[in-house]
Amino acid sequence: MERAFDYAASKAAVIMLTGYRTPAALRRVGPNRLATWLKNREVRGAQALADAAVAAAQAQHTGVAGEATAAAVASTLAKTVLALNEEIAGIA
Repeated sequence: MERAFDYAASKAAVIMLTGYRTPAALRRVGPNRLATWLKNREVRGAQALADAAVAAAQAQHTGVAGEATAAAVASTLAKTVLALNEEIAGIA
């Protein structure tokens, strides 16, 4: 997943992390439902992002120890980054 997205440059990828963090979750939701979820969060290019995310998830089937904990931390950090970006935008 990390190879598929530049999280530092893609707000859309960070938004995706707030709801879908693991390859298993992405495979379960599928590209169409993920695109709808992203569109509801006003992500531009939602279908392309969803297709790329699910394709990357399809290529990754190995789970790692602590994956659920890391996913929870990633979600919290993604939400914090988005909130900070909004705060900075409000200041500028």
